[in-house]
Amino acid sequence: MLYKNHEVSCHGVSHRTQTVLPAQNIIQEILEDRRALEKMSGTFVRGMSYANGFYSEEAINTIKSCGIVYARKACVTGIGQNKIPFQFPDDFMKWRPTCHHRDCLEQGELFLKHHVEVYRSTPRLLYVYGHSYEFDRDDNWELIEDFCKMMSGNEKIWYATSIELYEYITSQKQLVVSVDNKRVYNPTGIRIWFSDDYGTYSVGPGEIIEIK
Repeated sequence: MLYKNHEVSCHGVSHRTQTVLPAQNIIQEILEDRRALEKMSGTFVRGMSYANGFYSEEAINTIKSCGIVYARKACVTGIGQNKIPFQFPDDFMKWRPTCHHRDCLEQGELFLKHHVEVYRSTPRLLYVYGHSYEFDRDDNWELIEDFCKMMSGNEKIWYATSIELYEYITSQKQLVVSVDNKRVYNPTGIRIWFSDDYGTYSVGPGEIIEIK
């Protein structure tokens, strides 16, 4: 019941900061964590959050060799009306969430407003991070309950896990488009949606579609 409808990702078997470790110890941190979590959950563990929020290019290369395809940082993308919010990551190994859950109500309201009024044709991402122990510590479980009530049941929102987002975006980038932009081929294993100035289309796994 604990793992149902959730994605399980790793954090390092002993929560050691990867930037201060030699490669062999980073590998041990990740693989031992993956091994234990996959055995307990029965799932494939392919993502992680950086222990203590630190990373380096050297650490990223080593972590990727352990089968990790995305990694989340602890810093946020920027909050407020004067910044560009709700962006998808440029690099999934340097994934910055939108906000901590302490700001989720404010950012949820902004997301709903921007999604409808500003970014109608451009997908946007609201990615909230935090720790469950903080709700007990701060005695504010109602915060996340109110957030879920505000965001739930909206047919314009795709409620996705981190690995689902990673797989969709990377699959979307693999679409093959003819030079005249009239045909699109989907070589991946999932259905992909896209739009142009004239409409919205979907192309199934292995399918070629004609664009009018």
